[in-house]
Amino acid sequence: MLNNENKTAKQVWLCDLAHTYQTISMNKMPLGIGLIAAYCQKQIPDSINIQLFKFLDELTLEVEKGQAPLIVGFTNYVWNTNLSLEAAKRLKAKYPEALIVFGGPNFTADDDERLNFFKKYPWVDFYVTLEGEKAFCNIIKLMLKFSGDIKKVKDAAPANTVFLQNHELIKGEVLERIDLAEVPSPYLEGLFDKYFGKLMPMVQSVRGCPFRCAYCYDGLDYWCKLKRRDPALLKQEMEYIAERCLKTDHFYITDANFGMYEEDLEICRAIAELQDKYGWPWYISINTGKYNKDRIFEAIKIARGTMAVSAALQSTDPVVLDNVKRINQPLKDIVELVNDTKKINSSAGTSSHLILGLPGDTVRAHLKSIKDVIDSEIDVIVLFQFMLLPGTQLAAKAEREKYQMTTKYRVLSYCFGRYAWPSGEDIVTSEVEMICVSTDTLSFADYLDCRRFDLTVAIFYNDALLADLYRTLKFFNISVFDFLLDIQVLALKSDMKIIYDEFKRETEAELFASPEQILEFIKQPGVLEKYKAGAYGANLIFKYKTLAYTEFMDYMIKAAYERTTELIGRKDKTAMDKFPDIFEFLKELQKFHSSLLTDFLNTGKIFEFDFNFNIAEFHAKTLPLSQVKSAKQTVKIEHSAEQKDIIAKSISRHGAGLVGTSKLISQLPLTMLLRKASVKL
Repeated sequence: MLNNENKTAKQVWLCDLAHTYQTISMNKMPLGIGLIAAYCQKQIPDSINIQLFKFLDELTLEVEKGQAPLIVGFTNYVWNTNLSLEAAKRLKAKYPEALIVFGGPNFTADDDERLNFFKKYPWVDFYVTLEGEKAFCNIIKLMLKFSGDIKKVKDAAPANTVFLQNHELIKGEVLERIDLAEVPSPYLEGLFDKYFGKLMPMVQSVRGCPFRCAYCYDGLDYWCKLKRRDPALLKQEMEYIAERCLKTDHFYITDANFGMYEEDLEICRAIAELQDKYGWPWYISINTGKYNKDRIFEAIKIARGTMAVSAALQSTDPVVLDNVKRINQPLKDIVELVNDTKKINSSAGTSSHLILGLPGDTVRAHLKSIKDVIDSEIDVIVLFQFMLLPGTQLAAKAEREKYQMTTKYRVLSYCFGRYAWPSGEDIVTSEVEMICVSTDTLSFADYLDCRRFDLTVAIFYNDALLADLYRTLKFFNISVFDFLLDIQVLALKSDMKIIYDEFKRETEAELFASPEQILEFIKQPGVLEKYKAGAYGANLIFKYKTLAYTEFMDYMIKAAYERTTELIGRKDKTAMDKFPDIFEFLKELQKFHSSLLTDFLNTGKIFEFDFNFNIAEFHAKTLPLSQVKSAKQTVKIEHSAEQKDIIAKSISRHGAGLVGTSKLISQLPLTMLLRKASVKL
């Protein structure tokens, strides 16, 4: 436990700040600083009192108490860099003798750029690169040894740090990777108790990644060797979480390749025990391993299909994959894994990640990647733009020049705000991401065209929104990918065109030439309020997907079924003989779909219909279309008690408007929120 009783203990503050102006930008437990705190408290048990801060108002309340900290540490991620820098600047002004330490992956690897960082932000004394537990602990020990003399601490050149001394950039030696068995559990130490009910639980069982993806921080050589936590400790940790978290919370495992290793199966067995005892976790977010399909499936089976299969392909184009040093699972293995997973749990979520604009990408390559994923029958395609992360291989100046990358800057979704500071000027800031909008193989016009189709995929394909319809198309050997191309053409000729026009306008308008332009813009009168309302700065895919669902759902269903009817009608008699009553079936399936999807978060709506086919069984995937038959059924369609609870908790946490709904559907598969069908006997 934390050393709160020792009044002579020096104060050490660790901050992993999240923006809260619009909603909680990063609503997960601060695992990184928790592990650092648990390790440092174990190594220096009597001399320090460590406090954790996730929210700025927690920090300002502590500032108002007036007790000066010895050290303040800040995480530096793309989602909190500027908020942390502004808070650190004010703390340094109030407590000039306090040591300010930053750490985290959002830091350049270029020495000239590092030097500029310290010149631009002189209140930052040290930056911890790479792993933080030992490095931060050593800094604390040096501060205690030298009675807070920052100059003497710099003279000691702490390992795993860079800092400015006499106008020169100094680098400490690189430490060996830590044995994670030495690190206590921040959960079991009580460090996160105050955040249960506010933040989602997150754990890590292994640190490191054997792959070398050039766009990813984990692709650096330093992280290639895997380091595992004590499995017995992890099991205790998960039990501790299950006893305290909201049963509507989903569970995050941060491992880079979960399911690939034998040890992961033991974790899944522990999870299954929790499910039996607590009815939780019901949804587990993981990054699925890049090979060993059979073991990944075994892990998913043990966890009862509550893990979402995540095939993070990024691209299926061989040129792109070679350029970014990416290795993917074979598509045939992914298809088998998806099909096997759905046999365990028909509503189990499956997803794949694709990145637009990687070196070598083209319109053809991007669309082919989407088609490959759709043909694999994955439910959700998460479509990213290529963000250049500081410190990664592709963010280096030479790489950007090699591929003629045009980069722009934009505000990171949910990561902006105005925050009061005690007896001082408000913090007004936002987080900025750098993205690639064109290369030597992808023009900006191409980028916009691809983004438009990405929106179509998000609206009409993702979350298995029209899965029953797509199963019907496949039964008649009609390409779902080609259907999406058709439906986009129809949507652009309808009133729904406004969704695409506004999406394109904002896709261009959100781009700035420099971070400084953004930070100046948000300080103009009224601008920040527009960000808060969602007029600016939203995740545009989810914003316009949400608007399409709330304003055009009836049209979407009608257009999809009309196009399906037309395409099937073109089939020859032999094809039609496979299901002579197909058009009557489609009429009933459309009515069924409308009851599932219309006003889908309204838990007070209940539908009851008489059908002439066994539609409920078809929807539940317990029988194929070839076995659908005439059968009188009365079907009741409503949200379950569990769904009502999840939706209510989300509205309480994020709000019921455009921003809150976008946040909800960005974090959970939509199938988990749609009304359930039951046959009345």
